[in-house]
Formats: sequence, C-alpha cells, structure tokens
Amino acid sequence: MHYMEIKHCALHNVLNAMVAVGCGLLFGMDIATIKERVGSFDAPDMRLKEIRLKDLVVFDDSYNSNPQSLKQAIDVLCRQAAAGRRILVMGDMLELGKKSDEFHAYFGRYVSKKAVDILLTFGAYSRHTADHARRCGMNADCVVHFDDCAQLLKYLGGLVKQGDILLIKGSRSMQMERVVKFLKERE
Repeated sequence: MHYMEIKHCALHNVLNAMVAVGCGLLFGMDIATIKERVGSFDAPDMRLKEIRLKDLVVFDDSYNSNPQSLKQAIDVLCRQAAAGRRILVMGDMLELGKKSDEFHAYFGRYVSKKAVDILLTFGAYSRHTADHARRCGMNADCVVHFDDCAQLLKYLGGLVKQGDILLIKGSRSMQMERVVKFLKERE
C-alpha cells in the first residue's frame, strides 16, 4: 500500500490529488513518480498559499473570492492549530448580483459559529458580514470593518502578534494582496 502526502491543507485538494494519481496511472506513470510529483505540489501564489513568516502564518487566498471558496478557506483557517489567534481579513466578494448582501450576511453568521477569533472586513458589501457576525454573537470588540485599505493596514499592524494565523481573502478587484505584502514587509 502506498501513502501520499500533499502539502496543501484544503480538503478539496485531496480529491484533486486522487484524480491526478488516477490520471497518472491511466497514462502509465509509475507510482513512485506520481507520489513524488503529488508530494511536491505547492499552491500557486494567492491561491490559499501558506506563507510562514517569522512570527505569523498567513494563508494568502487573495486572488479571488466567491461563497464556495470563502467557506472552504475559512474551514482551512479553523482547522489550524494556533499558538495565537485565528484572524480572518475579508474583502468583498464581488459579482454576486442581487444576492450579494445575502451572501455577505451569511458569512457573518458562519464566522460567528466558527473558531475565528478576529474578523476584519474591508469594502461596502463586507460590512454586512461584520454586522451579522456581531448580531450572531461574535464579540463586538473582535469584529472591525474598514472602508479604506490604509486604515485596515494601520489597524492590522498594531493587532498582529506572534503565533497568529491569518487568512486573507477577497475578490480580485479588492486587491487583498496589499495586506499580504504589508505583513511580509513588517518583518
């Protein structure tokens, strides 16, 4: 029996790895080569990429956001053993049409029931996420909304401390990679 490890912590990538193994076997690759290739796969930049900094762990999922990918990313954050706090920095999910407010409100409720210690939201729609997280019982002191990225970065700079794990997620045009860049440069 062969065991394989994958670096990527999102559960949906277990299925992706299984499909890759099946395709490799179908096309005649030997199992040792398949095992090495699957084991060496690393997430592309900005796609739930784990970045270990000196005193923090950052999950950079800043490339895009939609309800399904946000839910999976939050679940990844909540499965992490944390020496510090689990912090979600969430930008708007865009292009959701008439249900945008509803989806953002849903995630406020969702996060309030999960092992997220601090929720920072950024953008017009994510205000609904922050409001509903508070309404559903998340400590109001641990939920902060920002309309301006510079204010978010300033607040985050004074907030993060050793052992924290952060998930950075938002739609492409929210440019959440600015948050990741800020965290990398503060080292």
